[in-house]
Amino acid sequence: MDIYVFSDESDVFDCKHHEWFVYAGIIVVGKYEMDSLARRYIAIEKNLRKNPKYRTVPELKGAFLDDKSRRKLLTVFSDTMKFAVAIRQRKLDYARVFSNTRSKQNYLDFSYRIVLRRAFEDMIARGSLFPEDEFNLFINEDNRLVTADSLHHKEEMILKEFREGTYKSRFGTCCPPLFPNIQKVKIALRNSERSTLIRGADIIANTVYTSAFNGYLATLQEDSLFHIEFIP
Repeated sequence: MDIYVFSDESDVFDCKHHEWFVYAGIIVVGKYEMDSLARRYIAIEKNLRKNPKYRTVPELKGAFLDDKSRRKLLTVFSDTMKFAVAIRQRKLDYARVFSNTRSKQNYLDFSYRIVLRRAFEDMIARGSLFPEDEFNLFINEDNRLVTADSLHHKEEMILKEFREGTYKSRFGTCCPPLFPNIQKVKIALRNSERSTLIRGADIIANTVYTSAFNGYLATLQEDSLFHIEFIP
Protein backbone atom coordinates (compact mmCIF):
# COMPACT_ATOMS: atom_id res chain seq x y z
CA MET A 1 0.00 0.00 0.00
CA ASP A 2 1.15 3.53 -0.76
CA ILE A 3 0.17 6.65 1.17
CA TYR A 4 0.71 10.10 -0.31
CA VAL A 5 1.13 13.43 1.46
CA PHE A 6 0.92 16.75 -0.36
CA SER A 7 1.96 19.85 1.57
CA ASP A 8 2.83 23.51 1.16
CA GLU A 9 3.86 26.49 3.26
CA SER A 10 2.28 29.88 3.79
CA ASP A 11 4.27 33.02 4.68
CA VAL A 12 7.95 33.29 5.63
CA PHE A 13 9.72 31.76 8.62
CA ASP A 14 11.04 35.06 9.95
CA CYS A 15 9.85 36.14 13.39
CA LYS A 16 11.06 39.74 13.01
CA HIS A 17 8.67 40.55 10.19
CA HIS A 18 5.99 37.84 10.30
CA GLU A 19 3.67 36.62 13.03
CA TRP A 20 2.45 33.28 11.67
CA PHE A 21 3.98 30.49 9.60
CA VAL A 22 1.85 27.60 8.33
CA TYR A 23 2.58 24.12 7.00
CA ALA A 24 -0.52 22.38 5.64
CA GLY A 25 -1.64 19.62 3.35
CA ILE A 26 -3.56 16.39 2.79
CA ILE A 27 -3.01 12.67 3.39
CA VAL A 28 -4.24 10.37 0.63
CA VAL A 29 -4.46 6.58 0.89
CA GLY A 30 -3.79 4.85 -2.42
CA LYS A 31 -3.25 5.96 -6.00
CA TYR A 32 -6.93 5.58 -6.91
CA GLU A 33 -7.97 8.20 -4.37
CA MET A 34 -5.08 10.45 -5.38
CA ASP A 35 -6.07 10.37 -9.06
CA SER A 36 -9.74 10.88 -8.21
CA LEU A 37 -9.00 13.97 -6.11
CA ALA A 38 -6.78 15.41 -8.84
CA ARG A 39 -9.48 14.97 -11.51
CA ARG A 40 -12.13 16.65 -9.36
CA TYR A 41 -9.78 19.49 -8.46
CA ILE A 42 -8.89 20.15 -12.12
CA ALA A 43 -12.60 20.19 -13.04
CA ILE A 44 -13.27 22.97 -10.52
CA GLU A 45 -10.17 24.88 -11.68
CA LYS A 46 -11.46 24.75 -15.26
CA ASN A 47 -14.80 26.09 -14.11
CA LEU A 48 -13.12 28.94 -12.22
CA ARG A 49 -11.13 29.83 -15.33
CA LYS A 50 -14.40 30.90 -16.93
CA ASN A 51 -14.28 33.93 -14.65
CA PRO A 52 -12.50 36.73 -16.59
CA LYS A 53 -10.37 37.72 -13.59
CA TYR A 54 -8.78 34.26 -13.46
CA ARG A 55 -8.21 33.63 -17.18
CA THR A 56 -4.72 35.10 -17.29
CA VAL A 57 -3.52 34.02 -13.82
CA PRO A 58 -0.72 31.43 -14.33
CA GLU A 59 -1.77 29.37 -11.28
CA LEU A 60 -4.94 29.46 -9.25
CA LYS A 61 -3.12 29.80 -5.93
CA GLY A 62 -4.70 30.89 -2.67
CA ALA A 63 -3.19 34.37 -2.75
CA PHE A 64 -4.98 35.18 -6.03
CA LEU A 65 -8.41 33.72 -5.23
CA ASP A 66 -11.39 35.19 -3.42
CA ASP A 67 -12.97 33.37 -0.46
CA LYS A 68 -15.77 31.85 -2.55
CA SER A 69 -13.34 30.38 -5.08
CA ARG A 70 -11.12 28.92 -2.33
CA ARG A 71 -14.15 27.31 -0.70
CA LYS A 72 -15.12 25.67 -3.99
CA LEU A 73 -11.68 24.12 -4.33
CA LEU A 74 -11.66 22.99 -0.70
CA THR A 75 -14.87 20.98 -1.23
CA VAL A 76 -12.73 18.46 -3.14
CA PHE A 77 -11.07 17.51 0.16
CA SER A 78 -14.21 17.29 2.30
CA ASP A 79 -13.69 13.52 2.82
CA THR A 80 -9.88 13.67 2.93
CA MET A 81 -7.65 13.97 6.00
CA LYS A 82 -6.21 17.48 6.10
CA PHE A 83 -3.56 18.80 8.46
CA ALA A 84 -1.92 22.09 9.38
CA VAL A 85 0.59 23.36 11.89
CA ALA A 86 0.35 27.07 12.67
CA ILE A 87 3.55 28.40 14.26
CA ARG A 88 3.36 31.54 16.38
CA GLN A 89 6.79 32.79 15.39
CA ARG A 90 7.13 35.63 17.89
CA LYS A 91 6.66 33.25 20.81
CA LEU A 92 9.68 31.17 19.83
CA ASP A 93 13.09 31.41 21.48
CA TYR A 94 14.96 33.51 18.91
CA ALA A 95 18.46 32.35 19.92
CA ARG A 96 17.51 28.67 19.82
CA VAL A 97 15.41 28.67 16.65
CA PHE A 98 16.48 31.56 14.42
CA SER A 99 20.22 31.76 15.13
CA ASN A 100 21.19 29.96 11.89
CA THR A 101 19.75 28.25 8.84
CA ARG A 102 20.19 24.74 10.25
CA SER A 103 18.36 25.49 13.51
CA LYS A 104 15.49 27.07 11.58
CA GLN A 105 15.18 24.02 9.31
CA ASN A 106 15.38 21.64 12.28
CA TYR A 107 12.51 23.45 13.98
CA LEU A 108 10.38 23.39 10.83
CA ASP A 109 11.07 19.67 10.37
CA PHE A 110 10.18 19.06 14.03
CA SER A 111 6.89 20.95 13.62
CA TYR A 112 6.10 19.02 10.45
CA ARG A 113 6.69 15.67 12.16
CA ILE A 114 4.41 16.64 15.05
CA VAL A 115 1.43 17.53 12.91
CA LEU A 116 1.96 14.59 10.55
CA ARG A 117 2.06 12.16 13.47
CA ARG A 118 -1.08 13.65 15.06
CA ALA A 119 -2.96 13.53 11.75
CA PHE A 120 -2.02 9.86 11.31
CA GLU A 121 -3.09 9.18 14.91
CA ASP A 122 -6.48 10.68 14.01
CA MET A 123 -6.72 8.34 11.02
CA ILE A 124 -5.95 5.35 13.25
CA ALA A 125 -8.61 6.47 15.73
CA ARG A 126 -11.15 6.71 12.89
CA GLY A 127 -10.24 3.25 11.56
CA SER A 128 -8.88 4.63 8.29
CA LEU A 129 -5.47 3.11 9.04
CA PHE A 130 -4.16 0.52 11.48
CA PRO A 131 -0.85 0.43 13.41
CA GLU A 132 0.11 -2.90 11.83
CA ASP A 133 -0.30 -1.59 8.27
CA GLU A 134 2.64 -1.96 5.89
CA PHE A 135 3.01 0.92 3.47
CA ASN A 136 5.35 3.29 1.66
CA LEU A 137 4.96 6.97 2.53
CA PHE A 138 5.51 9.40 -0.34
CA ILE A 139 5.66 13.03 0.78
CA ASN A 140 5.31 15.69 -1.91
CA GLU A 141 6.20 19.28 -1.04
CA ASP A 142 6.10 22.48 -3.04
CA ASN A 143 9.42 23.22 -4.70
CA ARG A 144 11.80 25.41 -2.69
CA LEU A 145 15.50 25.93 -2.04
CA VAL A 146 16.67 23.04 0.13
CA THR A 147 19.64 20.69 -0.02
CA ALA A 148 19.42 16.99 -0.81
CA ASP A 149 21.05 16.25 2.57
CA SER A 150 18.33 18.21 4.36
CA LEU A 151 15.58 16.25 2.59
CA HIS A 152 17.31 12.95 3.34
CA HIS A 153 17.63 13.86 7.02
CA LYS A 154 13.93 14.74 7.13
CA GLU A 155 13.05 11.38 5.55
CA GLU A 156 15.14 9.53 8.13
CA MET A 157 13.62 11.40 11.06
CA ILE A 158 10.03 10.77 9.90
CA LEU A 159 10.81 7.08 9.33
CA LYS A 160 12.36 6.82 12.80
CA GLU A 161 9.40 8.65 14.38
CA PHE A 162 6.89 6.27 12.81
CA ARG A 163 8.82 3.00 12.94
CA GLU A 164 10.76 3.24 16.21
CA GLY A 165 9.22 6.12 18.15
CA THR A 166 11.24 8.84 19.85
CA TYR A 167 12.41 9.74 23.32
CA LYS A 168 12.86 13.40 24.25
CA SER A 169 15.30 13.43 27.16
CA ARG A 170 14.88 17.17 27.62
CA PHE A 171 11.21 16.72 28.48
CA GLY A 172 11.32 13.12 29.73
CA THR A 173 8.63 12.11 27.23
CA CYS A 174 8.40 9.10 24.95
CA CYS A 175 6.47 8.81 21.68
CA PRO A 176 5.91 5.11 20.88
CA PRO A 177 6.15 3.71 17.35
CA LEU A 178 3.14 4.59 15.23
CA PHE A 179 3.61 2.17 12.32
CA PRO A 180 6.33 -0.40 13.16
CA ASN A 181 5.91 -2.00 9.71
CA ILE A 182 6.26 1.15 7.61
CA GLN A 183 8.54 0.31 4.66
CA LYS A 184 10.03 3.62 3.55
CA VAL A 185 9.61 7.39 3.49
CA LYS A 186 10.43 9.34 0.34
CA ILE A 187 10.22 13.13 -0.01
CA ALA A 188 10.00 14.82 -3.41
CA LEU A 189 9.80 18.50 -4.34
CA ARG A 190 7.11 19.27 -6.91
CA ASN A 191 6.44 22.20 -9.20
CA SER A 192 2.95 23.37 -8.27
CA GLU A 193 2.22 24.24 -11.91
CA ARG A 194 2.48 20.52 -12.71
CA SER A 195 1.18 19.06 -9.45
CA THR A 196 -2.55 19.45 -8.97
CA LEU A 197 -2.60 18.38 -5.33
CA ILE A 198 0.31 20.65 -4.41
CA ARG A 199 -1.93 23.49 -5.60
CA GLY A 200 -4.63 22.05 -3.36
CA ALA A 201 -2.20 22.05 -0.43
CA ASP A 202 -1.44 25.70 -1.19
CA ILE A 203 -5.14 26.55 -0.91
CA ILE A 204 -5.34 24.78 2.46
CA ALA A 205 -2.18 26.49 3.78
CA ASN A 206 -3.38 29.89 2.59
CA THR A 207 -6.81 29.37 4.16
CA VAL A 208 -5.30 28.38 7.52
CA TYR A 209 -2.86 31.29 7.44
CA THR A 210 -5.58 33.82 6.60
CA SER A 211 -7.85 32.38 9.29
CA ALA A 212 -5.08 32.45 11.92
CA PHE A 213 -4.09 36.00 11.00
CA ASN A 214 -7.68 37.23 11.23
CA GLY A 215 -8.60 35.16 14.27
CA TYR A 216 -11.37 32.98 12.84
CA LEU A 217 -10.06 29.42 12.86
CA ALA A 218 -13.09 28.03 14.69
CA THR A 219 -14.91 27.01 11.48
CA LEU A 220 -11.93 25.03 10.21
CA GLN A 221 -11.54 23.29 13.57
CA GLU A 222 -15.13 22.05 13.35
CA ASP A 223 -14.09 19.75 10.50
CA SER A 224 -13.33 16.35 12.08
CA LEU A 225 -11.06 15.53 9.13
CA PHE A 226 -8.89 18.62 9.66
CA HIS A 227 -6.16 18.31 12.28
CA ILE A 228 -4.67 21.69 13.25
CA GLU A 229 -1.76 22.07 15.66
CA PHE A 230 -0.60 25.34 17.23
CA ILE A 231 3.06 25.70 18.17
CA PRO A 232 4.24 26.80 20.65
